[in-house]
Amino acid sequence: MFGMMFGVGKSAAAIAVATSTKDPFVLPRKHQRQQADGAKVAISKGSQSDYLTFLNALQSYDQSRRRGAGGSFRFCNDYFLSNNTMGMISELRRNVSRELVSMGMGDLQKEGGNWVRSEGQVAEGLLMSSLAAGLYPNVVMRQGGEVNFSTALNRKCKIHLSSVNSLRGQPLAQKCGLPPNGVEYALFGEIVKQANGFSLRNTSRVWSIVPILLLCGKR
Repeated sequence: MFGMMFGVGKSAAAIAVATSTKDPFVLPRKHQRQQADGAKVAISKGSQSDYLTFLNALQSYDQSRRRGAGGSFRFCNDYFLSNNTMGMISELRRNVSRELVSMGMGDLQKEGGNWVRSEGQVAEGLLMSSLAAGLYPNVVMRQGGEVNFSTALNRKCKIHLSSVNSLRGQPLAQKCGLPPNGVEYALFGEIVKQANGFSLRNTSRVWSIVPILLLCGKR
């Protein structure tokens, strides 16, 4: 709903559908893990966001299907994605569009250019703002020099291994590079209790505190 208000409804709906199904990234074989990690980082396009990684994957998947029957299969194989899961996400997105049409809220399939990456940084900022508003209170923070994040209840947690942000070289997988009094924020979809503590699934770096200040909290 926030995505539609901000004019990025197609992208927001695609993300909502992708995160409500099983992870489209398949578990690689041991000797392919480095290659799979590199492919995942590549398709994230520096966003430091699982949500935008899912969106980029779906956009590229749609483009690959236009190249013929084998296009989507080759794309999924190159990026360690499940072709069946990506097809299911694509179909569910169309179902969401039909439901919105029946409710009189607009047809996302007719928003031909309404992919966040084709609209530039302004649209990406609006999409991240809609994510912050929709996911709140799933916001964590850490200060300069810290590795772990803290929830609003001061629960310490790390990035889940399934997240693009957990991979080697990703900033959120390392110590916070801000000065000691600096604060870094991130969004998450789910917190999971594991044997070695708590971890965060579906994470996204918050590049600006403004969406949290304006859209999160009591309404």
